[in-house]
Amino acid sequence: MMVAQVAKLLVLARLSEARQLDTERLEAEYDGIEEALVWSLEHDPDRGLELAASLRSFWGTTGRFTIGRAWIGKLLIATVDSPANPIRARALSTGSILAFRQGDNEEARHLADESLVVARRINDPACVVDALVGLCRAGLRDQNVALVRELSVEGRSIARDTGNRSLETLPLHCLAEATRMSGDYNGARRLYNESIALNRELDDQHMITVEMNNLASVELHEENLREAIVLWQGSVRRAHADRDLYLLPYCVMGLGEVAAAAGSYERAATLLGAATGMFESTHQQIDPADRSVYERSVAVTRNDLGASFQPLWETGRALSLDEAVGAALTDEENPPTGLAAEIAAMDEALWQAAKDGRLDDFRTLLAEGYQAIYGRGLVTADADIAGTSMMQIRSFLLQQMRVRELTANVALSTYVTVLDASASGGHDISGNYWGASVWQKFDGRWQLVYHSETRLPPSA
Repeated sequence: MMVAQVAKLLVLARLSEARQLDTERLEAEYDGIEEALVWSLEHDPDRGLELAASLRSFWGTTGRFTIGRAWIGKLLIATVDSPANPIRARALSTGSILAFRQGDNEEARHLADESLVVARRINDPACVVDALVGLCRAGLRDQNVALVRELSVEGRSIARDTGNRSLETLPLHCLAEATRMSGDYNGARRLYNESIALNRELDDQHMITVEMNNLASVELHEENLREAIVLWQGSVRRAHADRDLYLLPYCVMGLGEVAAAAGSYERAATLLGAATGMFESTHQQIDPADRSVYERSVAVTRNDLGASFQPLWETGRALSLDEAVGAALTDEENPPTGLAAEIAAMDEALWQAAKDGRLDDFRTLLAEGYQAIYGRGLVTADADIAGTSMMQIRSFLLQQMRVRELTANVALSTYVTVLDASASGGHDISGNYWGASVWQKFDGRWQLVYHSETRLPPSA
């Protein structure tokens, strides 16, 4: 019976790692996962090691870094005499990334080195790339930018030789991180955008959100605060909808950093405290490319607020996950949870597709028979897409989001869009727009049925 249970969980873990299964599905199986790992440690440690390694994304997304490390460690010891194989190489790399996330760089480097030895012994290019990425991460925390660049370029070259585009994603990500750490922000922006384009091609929504978060850091450094806010709030909504406890603290931290840069120090203290609380709850250490800005933002905020800093900081640290997300998205809105967060993410995705000129993605979000009402009257899907294609959206920010459930599968969202854009012929259409959208779920997927938009007067 337990053999069948382990086999079933392995299938689910592989789907989760490929981002083809919601985290909630594995979360519902967590008691069974624990039982399967306990049984495997005694009866079939090789299969248990495969299961623990395949849960890599699950350990991180759910914040179970310590638990994942413990299981990887026990099972690596139990299988020390097993032949070198891809499972062992992959497990060593999984242990490396979990150790890196918790700031144990010596262990992260040791495990990645061992993984690379195994991967080269068995001549497995995918495992070699995986191990090189682990060494890149350790190099980033050591501030060894030159080494990271060298390893990233090697990893990309091996990945390209295989013809497997998905293998390129993490070496490219590490190269972008090293470029940002070196102070070349224009180069980092180019690489992050290249990474986003590649992950869109692969439909890896998680990595798209990761890179949008990193791109926001570049915009913050360049003092493009409005663009940074748009990117980080979009990342917050996506990470919150996925309940991603690895990524969410970075998004909230980023918005705290923007608040500090804008002189909104009370908001900065609360958000930076909230992010710190989330990092602490999952025993994570802030990634090296982000730590210096975080520390500088905390210092500036503490210096400005004086004695009032600590109470605000502690209030932020004590916020629940949903409360922290609500505080990050706006000073005024109630925290978007459940359906509200899901629909907010859909509205954000629609606007992002329009901004990026991804008209095919824009169209897939529109239901059959979709209609919209603008100042020019009633328009169909084709007309709306044609109008969108002639727009140049420089930035957008969705504020005052409200979501109401109309029926079990129909929801109404209303919000104000702060828009910086031009229409056909370069005509400036920037301003604040009140919008309303009706979303309906068809076969488990939300699509937009109706949308209306009205420009608000300048005083609104």
